[in-house]
Amino acid sequence: MKVHYTERKISEELYALSQGPHYMARVFSRCFIHDFLFRTASIQVSFSTQNSRVLVKGDDSTCNMDWYGVLKKIITLDFPHKKEVILFECDWFDVPATTKNKSRGYSKHQYGIIDIDTTRRRYVNDPYVLATQVEQVFYVKCANKSNWSSVVRMKPRTFIFHARI
Repeated sequence: MKVHYTERKISEELYALSQGPHYMARVFSRCFIHDFLFRTASIQVSFSTQNSRVLVKGDDSTCNMDWYGVLKKIITLDFPHKKEVILFECDWFDVPATTKNKSRGYSKHQYGIIDIDTTRRRYVNDPYVLATQVEQVFYVKCANKSNWSSVVRMKPRTFIFHARI
């Protein structure tokens, strides 16, 4: 079904989004996006796995600079006609300006290994990203630098759920 507005056809999905979200948002501690299981950092404190470390791939506007962070909150905004938008609130680590390969909180080795200073934050006032833009990474503590971690890229896992009959 199409909705007509000033002689133009607008898709039902675009029309639903233009109406704005419901006044109440839902907050979750875990979700599946693109075959990745994401959990907020606060609930995985006692876990041996890391599902809260995130990567947002850069694009042409950022000279392909990737952004690294830790997932703090999963927020779902509900729109009319059963549409929803999932946002991740993250703590973002310091990455260099688009013209540099190094900053006080980021270094990239000659072999492509990226180290992040986990005490240096950036974009404190702009913590949100669309969940569909995020990939999962793993951080490994650096032995020779305190408060630094190396970034390990991950491949999504396919989960198979068996129903009991």
